[in-house]
Amino acid sequence: MRSLGARWTLALVAVCLLEAVLILAAVRLSTRRSFDRFVREQAVTRFAEDAAEYYREHGTLDGIDQAFRRRGRRFGPAPGAGAEQPERRRRDGRRIRTRSLRFGLADAAGRIVLPAGEYALRDRLRDDDGAERFPLVVDGDTVGTILRTAETQELGASQQRFLRETQAALWWAVALAVLGAVLLGWLLARATTRPLRALTRATDAMARGDLAQHVPVRSRDEVGRLAEAFNAMSARVAEAHALRRRMTADVAHDLRTPLSVLTGYLEALRDGALDPTPERLAAMHAEAEHLGRLIDDLRTLALADAGELALHRTAVEPAALLARVAAAFAPEADAHGLSLDLEAADGLPALEADEDRLLRVLGNLVRNAIRHTPQGGRVTLSASPAPGGVRLTVADTGEGIPPDVLPYVFERTVRADPSRGGEEGASGLGLAIARSLVEAHGGAITAESLPGEGARFTLLLPALLPAPAPAAPKGPGERT
Repeated sequence: MRSLGARWTLALVAVCLLEAVLILAAVRLSTRRSFDRFVREQAVTRFAEDAAEYYREHGTLDGIDQAFRRRGRRFGPAPGAGAEQPERRRRDGRRIRTRSLRFGLADAAGRIVLPAGEYALRDRLRDDDGAERFPLVVDGDTVGTILRTAETQELGASQQRFLRETQAALWWAVALAVLGAVLLGWLLARATTRPLRALTRATDAMARGDLAQHVPVRSRDEVGRLAEAFNAMSARVAEAHALRRRMTADVAHDLRTPLSVLTGYLEALRDGALDPTPERLAAMHAEAEHLGRLIDDLRTLALADAGELALHRTAVEPAALLARVAAAFAPEADAHGLSLDLEAADGLPALEADEDRLLRVLGNLVRNAIRHTPQGGRVTLSASPAPGGVRLTVADTGEGIPPDVLPYVFERTVRADPSRGGEEGASGLGLAIARSLVEAHGGAITAESLPGEGARFTLLLPALLPAPAPAAPKGPGERT
């Protein structure tokens, strides 16, 4: 059975059927016992009423045996007869289950006046006879003891009809319960499997290449949360696919530009249309370096995606790291008319990091800050303590990042200003590479910006754990 709904329906029906059968058996047993108890109590009550009537008429219980015989009352077989009554049959030949209550009676002195069971007339009442006893009370006085010595009371037609009708009602209840279970199971299975079928269709569509899928969320249970997770995954996959397509187009464009320049120069030199001057050779070399940087960026991202990015970790002082970056970009900042400031707190812990990789990250951030800060602005490099590590910050007073671009600034090929996309050989991968390198160190990088007020990039990097202090040497009398 391959259908989940059918399995759930059958399971619910099976559980309901089992419960209904158990309830039916329990109710039948309880009803039968209650009915038998009612019949016995009713018989005892009738016998007690007849005995009390005789006592009121005669003032004694003597002779009650003969009186009951003359009146035709029969509360069991005659003394000495067998305990079992002969079986009776209905008109259709089927047996009738019979029960008869055999009653005896003793007077107030404990003398048997109505024999039953093992008691004969004028026997004395014993305590070990095993008979069930009831007091015979007349006008507030106990005048005798009723003995019940056997259970063989024949059920009348009305009593048997009551039992048959009760059992039929129970069977109808079981049938209706099973029918209700089938209907409820089908509705429940349909309601539960409907979102699962929608998820299956959406998954099949994604497998065929249609990545932008959305399924309705109709509940807040586990299935509803599964649908929400699927929608989030589908949106993320579609977004990643769109970014990769955009990255492919941008990288192809960035590769085509230097290749076109190199191809043009080489064809012109081959045909003799241009002379190989130092300036032309330098331009060709610059384009080749641009290609090399782009290929190196792509290789770095590929290694980071595969988790194979090699890091040569050493102890790195944060202040010294920022000083190297500031020294490297000071001429470029001066050329743009910018001030490059350095702020580092005292007593910062060392970083366990690949210094060359961090120089590349900070270099990308400072280069972008210089590029997007107008003349007279300021670029600030700072280092401060953070929980478990060090916080490195690169802030500028430039144009900032547009709000619609800020959430995606670390995605590949995303540029804050698309008009500067090819400026100075930028590939659009710098911030994506920065995030990959920082995360490879176990850190995190974030960006904050307000349009027209500059941007702030913050790196949180774990600090180098201090080496444990050497143990004190043991004295000659101490045990190791």
